[in-house]
Amino acid sequence: MSDTTATATEGTDATATTTATTTTDQTATSETAKVDEKDWQAEADKWKAMARKHEDSAKANADKAKRFDEFEESQKSELQKAADIAAKAQEDAATSRAELAVMQAAVKHGLSQDDLDLLGSHGTPDEIDARAEKLAGRLKAADATKPKPDFGGGDRGGDVTSGKEVDVIDGQIAEAQKAGNFQLVIALRQQRSALLAEQKKS
Repeated sequence: MSDTTATATEGTDATATTTATTTTDQTATSETAKVDEKDWQAEADKWKAMARKHEDSAKANADKAKRFDEFEESQKSELQKAADIAAKAQEDAATSRAELAVMQAAVKHGLSQDDLDLLGSHGTPDEIDARAEKLAGRLKAADATKPKPDFGGGDRGGDVTSGKEVDVIDGQIAEAQKAGNFQLVIALRQQRSALLAEQKKS
């Protein structure tokens, strides 16, 4: 019997030990859970604080970036204005050089102000001078071949005072200008001037 009693006592002790161990493990587990819960909460708070700090930093940087962009835009506008002024000045200078080249060519080759439009202002000064020389040559050739007006009292071919002949000549001048026949234009203008002078005398 003493063996049974000892075994029973040992069984009770083992149960008590097991119960004590289980209770101790549960207590430790709950304390660990509490510790884990506190650690998790602290960790979350830490990350929230860091997120807020970075958010504030990002807002400050965004404001600085916006101000920098505005500054760059204002500087760009000033640079663009300066570039526009420079481009306009270059364009004006080119136009002035072309006008000067036309005037010099006209004077050099004895052209009248009416002939300046025929030269055009495009091209280099040498090209303008070449066109002026060619035009002057054509005008001189037209003057050499044009018939001299007859101021003798011969047949005038109709009623000069009616102005029909002047109108016909005006039409011929317009056609010659369209065709680019400047020699004929000059000859017809001189003929028209002679007719008008004749009409004034009558």
